[in-house]
Amino acid sequence: MKQIEKENDQEVKWKKRWIENPFESALFQSRFLVLIPVVGILIASAVMFIKGSLEVAQGVVGFFDKFTGFHPNPSDDNTTILSFIPAIDNYLFATILLIVTSQPLGTDFRGANPT
Repeated sequence: MKQIEKENDQEVKWKKRWIENPFESALFQSRFLVLIPVVGILIASAVMFIKGSLEVAQGVVGFFDKFTGFHPNPSDDNTTILSFIPAIDNYLFATILLIVTSQPLGTDFRGANPT
């Protein structure tokens, strides 16, 4: 009787290994695949910071171009303000992307490690 139970246990263990080993090895070999989107998001964040800086520079140049006429009007204010709003959006979005990519796995946004 013990012999039959022992054979059954060995057969169950072999079946588990037959299923687990290929799955575990495939998972282990694909661990660096996660780095591709992380690098992409970091590049996107850098591009958003650069784009925001260019829009700020464009707004400053536009302000000084309008300012040299010494006749400011409300449309000049609107043009200047509207050139800075997309820059702020770009900076905020780039900051969110940096937060997302720098978040270590297994932690929440409060920094507590779940155990």
